[in-house]
Amino acid sequence: MKYLQFILLIALTSILVACNKNDDDPDQAAENAELVFGHYYGECAGETCVEIFKLTRSQLLEDNNDPYAGQGELDFTPLSIVKFQLVSNLVSKVPEELLAEEDQTFGCPDCGDWGGIFVQWIDSGQTQEWQIDMVLESIPDYLHEFVDEINAAIVLINQ
Repeated sequence: MKYLQFILLIALTSILVACNKNDDDPDQAAENAELVFGHYYGECAGETCVEIFKLTRSQLLEDNNDPYAGQGELDFTPLSIVKFQLVSNLVSKVPEELLAEEDQTFGCPDCGDWGGIFVQWIDSGQTQEWQIDMVLESIPDYLHEFVDEINAAIVLINQ
């Protein structure tokens, strides 16, 4: 009988360990991460020239200060749950290759007045930041879809 109890205890322990959250799991990390994203245009006038947003697990926030290329103090205000739901999956669209990059600038963002993308990834107190060119030919292929996703998310938010 003790042998059977021992086997059941081992089996139950194995099941419980397998069901625990794994902090090393990339999907779990993405679930807890925050994404700050936006675009900027230097030769531009108006509210939409610089758009920066922050996406957390539960809300979408918009920056009130709009510093060019995200270089300055950011001050976020929550947006509606409807807007959050429109872009809530953007965190899962961040390419793993980007998270492993040592480079912080891709291409020449806004050098020819075509704009740039600003991205921050905040996870477990660590922040990574990138500036990405809008000209797809100037950036790695793995970033093309992500740039398109960010631009599409900004359009959805601003509707």
